[in-house]
Order: sequence, then structure tokens, then C-alpha cells
Amino acid sequence: MNIIGILSKNDDLIMPHERLLNYTLSLFEQCQTEVINVCNSKEGFENLIRKSPVLVISGDKCNVEEIVGRIDKQLLVNKPVFLLSTSNTGEVEIMGEFFERVGMEVWECYSLPNFHENFDGKEDVISTVRLRLELIRKVNYILYNQLGLKDKDRTSCGIERDKYEYGDESDY
Repeated sequence: MNIIGILSKNDDLIMPHERLLNYTLSLFEQCQTEVINVCNSKEGFENLIRKSPVLVISGDKCNVEEIVGRIDKQLLVNKPVFLLSTSNTGEVEIMGEFFERVGMEVWECYSLPNFHENFDGKEDVISTVRLRLELIRKVNYILYNQLGLKDKDRTSCGIERDKYEYGDESDY
């Protein structure tokens, strides 16, 4: 299973979105992942989008229209999406509403506020345990409940499913 991550900026503002996207995709341990920047991609990325069971999109409310404008609208109808933002929760909710209006199915939304305070750039990990666990819970929900991936012998994202399926900050 190949999970596609999508970005849409071609300037210095992309860095936080790209780092959050790459970190999030690393949590999809049972899947292959690939990142597409729709501003820099050539032809052919639409086939990857078509085959992906869920899209993971990182951006902000200013570039969601750009993402949709660069992808065939028919590919987006009923396509599940996991939205990421490095802004406040209100912004990711606006993004979710926009994607729902174009026909996509928003499975989850995650916002990492104050990116530079809450993301360790040296380790490429969310440094605030509560925020990291919130993201892990959302990824686990998509993997096990939405995509139906079950493997009793595997852990996911550092949390043993049979004991702490959704994790808890006190466990760390």
C-alpha cells in the first residue's frame, strides 16, 4: 500500500509543512510512502494519487485551492484525506471544510501549533509529547480503523496496540 503525501509550495515557507509531512508519513510503518510537491511535479503524479488509499496533505488555507487546482477534480471526489497544518486548529478546520466542499472525505485533521517550538529539527520529531501522541493516535486510527490494517505482532508508532491502542502521555 502506497500512501501519498502532498505539498504545494515552492518557497521557503514549505519547510515546516514538508518536515511535518515527512514525520507523519514515517509513522505509517506498514506502508510505502511518497511525497509529491504539486508545484514542482511533472505529469504522472495523478496516477499515484489515484492508487493511494488516502492522501496526506500538509499546507495552510492559502494553498488548498492551489492543490485542488493542480489535480484532476474527478480524482478527488470521495478520496480520503488526512490534513496537516503547522498553524492553529482553526486553519486546519477551514482546510477540511474546503476539501469536503470539493467532494473529498476528511478522515482526520492535525494541527501542530508553534512549529519551531514544538518540532525538534535536529531529531525530526515532534518534541512535545502530548502533541506527538495526538498525531500517533490519528495515524493509528487511519491504519487500523479506516484502512483495516491489522497485524497482531507489530507495534505502531511506538505504542503497543494491545496495551495502549491510542497511547497516553503518562506512558512516556
